[in-house]
Amino acid sequence: MYPAAELNAAAAQKALLRRRIALRRATIVVTADRVARPLRVADRIVAEWRRLSPLIKLAAVPLGALLGRSLHRKRRLIGQLIRWGPLLAGAWRGFAVARKAAPAQKNSPAQRESPAREAL
Repeated sequence: MYPAAELNAAAAQKALLRRRIALRRATIVVTADRVARPLRVADRIVAEWRRLSPLIKLAAVPLGALLGRSLHRKRRLIGQLIRWGPLLAGAWRGFAVARKAAPAQKNSPAQRESPAREAL
């Protein structure tokens, strides 16, 4: 039928093709694992949520009450900050302006001490 040389060449090509296919399969397995990793994490999260969901529903009322109390305290603090914030900001700006102006006043002739006083 076919000469032996052609059969040997075809066998070599077939072996080469099988190695390439095996390498590509291994590459695809690694890539698919990398792609599926986030999906596995999401699946675990959904499973945990389904497992804990009834407990969370039971605990929602007490937790809501506690959260409401803490938010009420924060609201009170925010109200105080809104009320006193502009006054504190104005005072802060005033001190900053006075601090910048203070060194300039020390060097003015009216503020300098006389040489006789410096000797004391």
